[in-house]
Amino acid sequence: MRLKSGKNCGLWALTLALMLVINAPALLGGAWTRPAGGWFGKIYLASGEAGSFSDSRGESVSGIDISGSSDTSGVTNLTFEYNELIVGMYAEYGLTDDFTLIADLPWGHFSLKEKYRSTRIVDGQPQEARSDSNFSISSFLFYGLGGRYRILQRNRMTASLAASIRIPPGGSDGIVENPEYDFLSDGAFEVAGGLELGLSTDFGWVAGAVKYRHRGEELEDEFFFHLEAGFNNIPEAFFKFKLDVIQSLTTFADAREFNIREQPLQSNMIVPGVAFALTLSERYFLDVSYDIRLDAKNAWRIGTFAVGIGVEI
Repeated sequence: MRLKSGKNCGLWALTLALMLVINAPALLGGAWTRPAGGWFGKIYLASGEAGSFSDSRGESVSGIDISGSSDTSGVTNLTFEYNELIVGMYAEYGLTDDFTLIADLPWGHFSLKEKYRSTRIVDGQPQEARSDSNFSISSFLFYGLGGRYRILQRNRMTASLAASIRIPPGGSDGIVENPEYDFLSDGAFEVAGGLELGLSTDFGWVAGAVKYRHRGEELEDEFFFHLEAGFNNIPEAFFKFKLDVIQSLTTFADAREFNIREQPLQSNMIVPGVAFALTLSERYFLDVSYDIRLDAKNAWRIGTFAVGIGVEI
């Protein structure tokens, strides 16, 4: 991956984008497996933007006072605009009735605009100076492979064990101060596993998951929790409410402070969302969703809109 910059080289957190994509593709977020030989595929697009982030104390930050910095020559305030566009392909295939293979391949374009504003007194008069720096990167986020194995099917209840790996597109070692990438990280290898539950109801379904994520290099391990309630009593359509929680396993007392040009080594976040799907034909559907981070530490305060077209056979 290569970084293209304006006045300076720099980057923000690529890992945050991975979090956005991770749970977006599937039609249902529960433990259900595909029948043997059955498959599900989807092409999705997600877009988000942010003008603030949450620091390690959970406080919202929309500007940074950098007065006195030796490399900004009087700049007193820095604000920023972060944008992302993610396009991906997701697929599930029923190897047997109890075991489903899963693949996910997201690609993204990310940009960051830093806006510097300063006021100086020249000949007794205030003068404002303005300058901007623009950064962008395009890359695959990871190559994802996984599986879901059903361990329980009793009446309306289903339980499955799930596991996945994410392979980063680059081969460099190190997230922070990587000499090969300067302000850029190409991600790290990740292994995740956990339990998924699903319950069919008269109105639709309820589903949940708890997973442990072991992340390589300097990235801290974390727990991931998911809960959703879906309603399919609308003809040819359904909608669902969902809630994702990411909890770092390391305390934030000595956490590296969030840097808009760097990838955070650990984050906490609570992300509620809503999704709506419309059946286009017997096999094809269109869905749209919106997620927003209401509470976070060391993360962008971002809202994400996603749309996808899928087929189920």
